[in-house]
Amino acid sequence: MEGRTLSKIEKRSDYRVFQFGNGVVLSTQSPWRVLSQEAILLTSQDDGQQYGLPKPVDAQAEVRKLLQNRIVSELDVDQASADFTIRFDNGTALQILNVSSGYEACTLDSEGDYRIVGRNGCS
Repeated sequence: MEGRTLSKIEKRSDYRVFQFGNGVVLSTQSPWRVLSQEAILLTSQDDGQQYGLPKPVDAQAEVRKLLQNRIVSELDVDQASADFTIRFDNGTALQILNVSSGYEACTLDSEGDYRIVGRNGCS
């Protein structure tokens, strides 16, 4: 995935799909968050929250503003928790958080080569 551009972000019923280039698709039902080097910028839990703003947060629109067309610079999978971090060229990071001891946090389909990513203890 390194060097690929995050080309498409979709919300499908109960999961989120992140497409990199034309052939790599990351799907998750797990919580996710976008970080800068200083702070949490957005999380899946923010969607629909008002937080005193003029209108509720549209996480779909906001994650597109933050990440779409950014280039992947680095990947990291924590071996114990299986949390998956994708770092981008602008210093932001997308983290998929594994919150289950039995189910995978996300799946990665790379041009027909399907992989489970983020399974507890076997990332």
